[in-house]
Amino acid sequence: MKLIEKVLMRRTLMSHRNDKLPIAVGYKIMKLLKQTEEDDKFYQTKLTEIADTYGEKDPDGKLLRSKEGNIIIQNGKKDECNALIKELEETDVEEAEIKFTLDELAPINFSVDELFNLEHCIICE
Repeated sequence: MKLIEKVLMRRTLMSHRNDKLPIAVGYKIMKLLKQTEEDDKFYQTKLTEIADTYGEKDPDGKLLRSKEGNIIIQNGKKDECNALIKELEETDVEEAEIKFTLDELAPINFSVDELFNLEHCIICE
């Protein structure tokens, strides 16, 4: 499993963590969120390091952002920065141990995009 797949899976489940769910499903989601916490922290730390290295900064050392809120990358460094982000995202990590059946996830309304993010933790019976 790739690191970005685990991060996206975690983000998707985090967006539903306050949904009222059957206890067994809620418990499994909680366990999976705990299990993926370290990988998410690693990803965020490394992404912050890349942004700090390649982002343009104001005189106070704060990263400059575009109107859309994205970090502005230094001139001539975009390809190098994107390559490092891609390498980070493609880092191999352990597969999530906790899996869900479609029946277990049925009480939650997921978009198709969210289901793509959860593909690695769904088992079809």
